[in-house]
Amino acid sequence: MRRPTQVLTLTLLAATLTLPRLALAERQMGGEVQLRTGKARPIDAFGDNLRLYDYVMARDKEEQTFIPLADVVEIQLLDPDADYVFDSSKVSPKSGEMVVILRDGTSHHFQHGYFRDKEFTARLDKGKEEKIAFADCARIRFINHRVQLLHCPKCDQEYGSPYAYCPVDGAKLAAEK
Repeated sequence: MRRPTQVLTLTLLAATLTLPRLALAERQMGGEVQLRTGKARPIDAFGDNLRLYDYVMARDKEEQTFIPLADVVEIQLLDPDADYVFDSSKVSPKSGEMVVILRDGTSHHFQHGYFRDKEFTARLDKGKEEKIAFADCARIRFINHRVQLLHCPKCDQEYGSPYAYCPVDGAKLAAEK
C-alpha cells in the first residue's frame, strides 16, 4: 500500500523576521578620512562598504585577494583617476592602486584594489551621515576599532565580524582564546 506524499509549504514573511544584532559598539569603527584636497574629516562610524564585516578586494593577474576590514588600520588610495570599483573591462580605470596596512603592521600593495561600490557612508559629528566617494579620498584610517575577535574551535580561525557561527564549518564562535 502506497502512502500519500505530503508537501510542506513554509511561508516566511520578511517584514516580521528579525535577526539578533550585536551591540552597535561591537559592529562599527570610526576613524579619519584624508581627502585629496588635503582636508581631513573625522568619522564617528563608517557605514556602507566600510563596516567591520566588509572587505577590501584586489585582483592582480588571475589572483583574487580579500582582506577583512576588521584587520585593517589604514588604506592609502594612490590613484586619483580610479573609482575603486570592480570592472572586468580594461576600457576605463575603475580599480586602482592602493596600499593596505594591517593591524599587525604588515602591508599589501595592490595595483588593482577595489570595494563593492564607488562610495561609502560615513557618520560625521552630531549624527549627520554623508556619502563619500573613494575617488575623493587619499587615505582612510581606522583609528578606533571596536571589535571583539571570536574564535572557531573547529577550524581555529578568528573573525572580527558579527558572525555568531563560523562561516566555514558552522561551529559556534567563542571569545578569543
